Amino acid sequence: MKRIIFILISLGIVSFKLQGQSFNIDKDTLQRTGKTGIYTFSILKAKLPTQDAKNYILELNPDSKSSLNISDYILSYKPIDLTTLEDKEKISFYLELKEDSIQDRPRNLLLNLTLNDTVKKEKTNTDQLDLHILPFSKVNTQYAYLAYIGTNFDLVDGIKTNNLFFAANVYLDPMPKKTGWYLSLYGNRTFTATDSTQVSGREQRIERINADSVLVYRENATLVRTSVSDNLGAHTSFLWNLTNFNSNTKLMVSASTEFIWRRTQVNSLYKDGVPTDTVGIARPIRTSIIQPPNNFTTYSNEFSFNIGPGLFLSHQTKNMSVRLQVSSGYISEYIPRYKTLNSVLERNYHNQSDVYFLGRAWITEATSGITLQAEVTNTLIHPRPFFSVTLSKAINFKNLGTIFSPITTR
Repeated sequence: MKRIIFILISLGIVSFKLQGQSFNIDKDTLQRTGKTGIYTFSILKAKLPTQDAKNYILELNPDSKSSLNISDYILSYKPIDLTTLEDKEKISFYLELKEDSIQDRPRNLLLNLTLNDTVKKEKTNTDQLDLHILPFSKVNTQYAYLAYIGTNFDLVDGIKTNNLFFAANVYLDPMPKKTGWYLSLYGNRTFTATDSTQVSGREQRIERINADSVLVYRENATLVRTSVSDNLGAHTSFLWNLTNFNSNTKLMVSASTEFIWRRTQVNSLYKDGVPTDTVGIARPIRTSIIQPPNNFTTYSNEFSFNIGPGLFLSHQTKNMSVRLQVSSGYISEYIPRYKTLNSVLERNYHNQSDVYFLGRAWITEATSGITLQAEVTNTLIHPRPFFSVTLSKAINFKNLGTIFSPITTR
């Protein structure tokens, strides 16, 4: 019985020793560049019995399944015995990834952390570090700094061009372990879906009968409202690489904020009126007759700020750039509210919190610079959809100066 207990305890100690050592991470992604890169990793301290620690050596070896050529890297690590880990929380080692001038397929490097029992002459792998090595890829900067000028498509009264569209976009591509950045400053026009409301008993026409009375003709009609907003906006996103489909296409996680000033125009029209009745109303002769309008327009300023996470897809080649963005989160809107006080119309801004969702797409052809842009935004609690489609010409920032150059040289 004592012998069995001794064996179990011994196995537990050995198992504890074998499983105690590990890397600080399980896997990582590295990007090869045009120059040598040095990366730091660590072996964590293990809580092990110290009586036999000197008999165990920690080794670091590449796995035979690694596809990265051994000539492409240098591993700076010297085997150590376990006593070295007694006074340290971790042991660092360095991977020198050599420069790469050839675009190649992704490769991997598997590093095995091996515990070598110098007494029993046994080696056991205790952990493995999986390094995904992306090929060298020149950053495509031809789409990094672009200005746009063009027109909006009016989606309310059929598809027609209407009003000026302009924008300036800055896109800094994120690399592994680095944060990318996207900035968009724009002025566009957005449209909302037509809203129809049934109105009962509205005053359609007024006629004077005599000096002190009028006839009021009433009807049931449909009130149709159409909203158009001219917007000035500033949008910014921090980007982190999520996955690379290939060297030209990548999916990123984004954290976005946006501020928008909307100058909103609401066109209201009464239509499909059905007469209901006519009533006589006493009205002094000194009162002028004002006919109820069949259509009218109101204007207001609105402000909104939103913040939330999302996804950002980028596809860039020498011929075309495609950027797709979706996000959702919190939005705070400041919307005017009107009330009459002592015969004076007063305006106050009401703060309204909501949940927003947004989708945007930019498609640019490289040779001509022709860009098609579309967006849709809406809110969950108080739905207010906004749609926008624009056609514009993209101009690289470095070429903006040529616009003001003389036509001829002297």
